Amino acid sequence: YTTQLQATHHGLNVHQMGGFNVDKLKENLNVPETHEPIIVLAIGYPGEVTVLPEHLQLRENAPRERYLQQEFVMNKTF
Repeated sequence: YTTQLQATHHGLNVHQMGGFNVDKLKENLNVPETHEPIIVLAIGYPGEVTVLPEHLQLRENAPRERYLQQEFVMNKTF
């Protein structure tokens, strides 16, 4: 989490990815058997929106809307 905050502070975007192929990752990056990848992060500077196709420019420039807390938080037992 601290790495993401630091990257953002420096103008980088960070995106966590799940569902990656551990065996392929180990093979392609020569990860030693003593290590086990548990997370993959894509880190980079944002690109220019103007180079995107029009439909993606519209999506990228649209206002960001967050879910209301009561839509995803349950404060009771099952």
